[in-house]
Amino acid sequence: MRNYIKYVVRVFFAFIFPLTIFAQDHPSLLITQPKLPKLRSGVEQLPLLKTSFLEIKNFVDLELQGTVSVPTPQDAGGGYTHELHKKNYQLLLNSAICYQITLEQKYLKRCKEIFLAYAQSYKNWPEHPKRKENHPSGRIFWQNLNDCVWLVHAIQAYDLIVSELSDQERKHIENNLFVPMVDYLMVNHKDVFDKIHNHGTWSIAAVGLTGLVLGKKEWVDKSIYGSALDKNTGFLKQMDELFSPDGYYAEGPYYQRYALLPFVLFAKALHNYRPELKIFEYRDKLLAKAIETVFQTSYTNGLLFPLNDAIKDKSIKSNELILANNIIYGDISPSPTLLGMAQKQGKVTLSDAGLQVAEDIYLGKSQPFDYKTTLIHDGKDGKKGGIAILRHGAEDTQQALVLKNTTHGMGHGHFDRLSFLLYDNGTEIFPDYGAARFLNIETKSGGHYLKENNSWAKQTIAHNTLVISEASQFNAKVSAAEEYTPSMIKLKEQGTITYTIASDKNAYPQTSLSRALITLKIEGLEKPLILDISMAHGNTKMASIDLPYYYLGQVVDQSQKDLAAAQTLHTFGTKNGYEHLWLDGSYTLQQKDNYLTLLTNYKFYKIHFANNSPETSLHHVHLGANDPNLNLLPTRGFILRQKNTNRAVFAQLLETYGDINPTDETITNANPMVSNFKMVMPSAHDIQLRFDVADKHYGFSIAITDNEITNVKTIEP
Repeated sequence: MRNYIKYVVRVFFAFIFPLTIFAQDHPSLLITQPKLPKLRSGVEQLPLLKTSFLEIKNFVDLELQGTVSVPTPQDAGGGYTHELHKKNYQLLLNSAICYQITLEQKYLKRCKEIFLAYAQSYKNWPEHPKRKENHPSGRIFWQNLNDCVWLVHAIQAYDLIVSELSDQERKHIENNLFVPMVDYLMVNHKDVFDKIHNHGTWSIAAVGLTGLVLGKKEWVDKSIYGSALDKNTGFLKQMDELFSPDGYYAEGPYYQRYALLPFVLFAKALHNYRPELKIFEYRDKLLAKAIETVFQTSYTNGLLFPLNDAIKDKSIKSNELILANNIIYGDISPSPTLLGMAQKQGKVTLSDAGLQVAEDIYLGKSQPFDYKTTLIHDGKDGKKGGIAILRHGAEDTQQALVLKNTTHGMGHGHFDRLSFLLYDNGTEIFPDYGAARFLNIETKSGGHYLKENNSWAKQTIAHNTLVISEASQFNAKVSAAEEYTPSMIKLKEQGTITYTIASDKNAYPQTSLSRALITLKIEGLEKPLILDISMAHGNTKMASIDLPYYYLGQVVDQSQKDLAAAQTLHTFGTKNGYEHLWLDGSYTLQQKDNYLTLLTNYKFYKIHFANNSPETSLHHVHLGANDPNLNLLPTRGFILRQKNTNRAVFAQLLETYGDINPTDETITNANPMVSNFKMVMPSAHDIQLRFDVADKHYGFSIAITDNEITNVKTIEP
């Protein structure tokens, strides 16, 4: 009877005061009162919504067999208290969802128990004992960021059950948990709250969502406009500064995935509470572009391109991207291809938007996601470099070539301008190392970034790009890398040819770097050929110019036969990442017919080297030197090197061929088709590449202007 009376009152006031009362009615964030009946029936009728709900319900039901535990925080990432407090906020939100779907009191009871336990203890906890020096601390977790994540989840749970709490319970929870927690985040750690960074985004969302649910206008205003209310910080400023007009996030795809949850969730709440802001229209529907862009910066197997500090197993199936995809589809851009991505994700959120996605998939409105050849611009004005992605072929075997020439990416950036990655046949071929970190593995530096993240993973030599004089770009100084933006990146498609060109004049003093990647489709070949031309030009002679290629798979053939085995291992260098590379063997390239063949995932990848310098050498290396704690992952590569010149040009041609069936023990199409790959330089402004495929001749002219590659065109053989 009590619930019925409350329902009648809500309906009455909703008709009389539809705009103002909505902001005070609960639930009001991802799940709203008007959609609850349909959501409850949807978990029975819509397959994707049903399986998503059952996953949550099974998790909660298992946890209900135990008792509530809210220990005094003491462990770093991956430790007992860290993982338990993380599980508690997940249990809070999922229990609250289960209550609203089923109306079973056991779920409400568990939410109350957890909230009351935290309200009893929170104010007594000091800053975390495992906090790091010069790193903002939390109380519940070792860093401030994780406390923000806890609050983002907890306030959603509170929104779902607050109407079922007594006045005394509400006052106790709000005065002893939410109010002091917001004060800690917004006042004690004002520098984080105002920071233009993903940590700042999470802090803003935590405070802003709490302000909306508790009716604290000041908290919400400061979250939107900054602590000084001057619009120099805050949510809108973050949307201005951290995204390009194409929706690319400054820190890279891995952190774009992570940051999209607070961005989209707080935007959704503002859309519900303050529709006059028209937040989903902001910057030409920026958030819709951001979800499209993060999906475009993934391979067809679902894994995100591991640019900058990235954990390499993060994919489009992460909870952050499931939520963002649902909200973007439900509230901004109901594209059928987003439904296709939702099907690949295999799950929806239990929310108004998740209901809409599941229903439209059930009605057959879905279309496969469109992975595109595209140039994604970087910088808040879209004029600070970007990422070029060249794709060819069916989704399950697609060839995807990536050229990175973006802004640095703040503290999570790597010194890797003009680096490239190649995916094919469902896997990486020439990968990016990503971050040196074992996330939440306490025995590996508390789950934090390892020291090898600085000594190896961020260094230029760790990437497939040019390295000058064994030094990293910008001398590995973040401030310098942030100050100077890339010179240029462009992409062009013309018939059977697609190419991208990138350049930079700031990474090394008085040195220009440029690179062109070309794909050429030829009838009769399974995959397009890839040509890679890199050039470094210095005002004075450069001691060495290196071009690494790190690969997955095994070298099965090379033009240099019977290399002598090294009797002892030596490092390839002494600093800037070189100290981590063991040198396995070296040889000088001949003037013609140089090649190396890899076997990766049952296909052959033959790299032809065009060489016009008598000083070009090839060095086989593997990772693991000066690594007593075995923190570095097994990695093999080869490095091309030229020495003592003011102009170095490297030209490679990659062909893909063959199919190996290990079950039947058969190999088909086992013979390469490319021959006579060579490079000539008729002038200082022209590099010509020529090669044969079967009995046909092909050629490209690479135009050089102001010591940079500026154009690509075909030439008569």
